[in-house]
Amino acid sequence: MAVADQHERMRDIWEGTRDVVDECFLKAQAFQKECDDALVALLTDEQKAAYAKVNDRYVVQMNDLNDKRTATFKDAVRSTKEQLTEPQRRRHDEILNSRLGQGVPGGPPPPWMLPSIAPPATAPN
Repeated sequence: MAVADQHERMRDIWEGTRDVVDECFLKAQAFQKECDDALVALLTDEQKAAYAKVNDRYVVQMNDLNDKRTATFKDAVRSTKEQLTEPQRRRHDEILNSRLGQGVPGGPPPPWMLPSIAPPATAPN
C-alpha cells in the first residue's frame, strides 16, 4: 500500500471517529442538561436560590480551568513551533487544523475535550 493511500485511509478513519465522538459528547451534554433541569424543577424557590449560588461558583471555577488549559495548550503549540523549520511548521499547522477542526493554529482544544459548563444561574427559575 502506498504511503499516500495509507494516509488517506487513516484520515478517513479518524475523521469519522472524531465526528461520532463529537456527536456523542453533544448528546451527553444535552442529556445532562435535561437531567439538571428536571432536578431543579423539583426544588422549592429557596432551594433554587441556594442551588444557583453553588452553580455560579462552579461555573467560575470551570471557566478558570478552561482558560488555564487553553493557555497551556497555546504555549505548547508556540514552543513546539519554535523548534521546527518552516516546512515543519506548515505541516504542524495542517495537522493541528485537521485534528482540532479549527482555522487558527494553536487555538483551544476541540469542544469534545471541554467539560460541559452550565451558564450562571443568576436567578431561580
